[in-house]
Amino acid sequence: HVLLSVCIFFEEDDLKTSCTVSLDSLFVLSAETACDEANVETYGTLCSLVMEAGLDSALADPNSVLTLFAPTINAFDRVSDVLSTLLPDQVKTVLLTHILNGKVLSKDLTCTNEVEMINGMNTTTICVGNEYFQVGKGNILAPQIVNPDLQVCNGVIHDMSNVILPYFPEPDAS
Repeated sequence: HVLLSVCIFFEEDDLKTSCTVSLDSLFVLSAETACDEANVETYGTLCSLVMEAGLDSALADPNSVLTLFAPTINAFDRVSDVLSTLLPDQVKTVLLTHILNGKVLSKDLTCTNEVEMINGMNTTTICVGNEYFQVGKGNILAPQIVNPDLQVCNGVIHDMSNVILPYFPEPDAS
């Protein structure tokens, strides 16, 4: 399963020709995949949820350019009580709230601006000093970009300290 395609980097101009897709990986950071056993402690929950939601093949297209705000397993642990109450479609919405079309490096994010994610929902970039946060309308804990600008063939990955949460209205009690 692939989220962002496998890549061997040479030079910026050669990215398209150096990309290959591996069906047994989620995305690649240099030579290892994020879903390798060595990285389960970092991306295990993200990998599982993406595959359960059926998003792995949709995000594998090496011709699409994407930015992924990737929550670590610790980030998912912090919101496990929230995620456990969500329906599968809502979990899919949460995952899609971490992806945007195009390659957006951290230096390209503008403080206090909204960014439209791939599902049409907006998140807001908040800056505190040199720290960048990407916040959804349902966040209480602000998701900080802790490891920015990890280059992959079809985009960029930013490791996140917390999960970006969209706002889900309370169901009508009537």
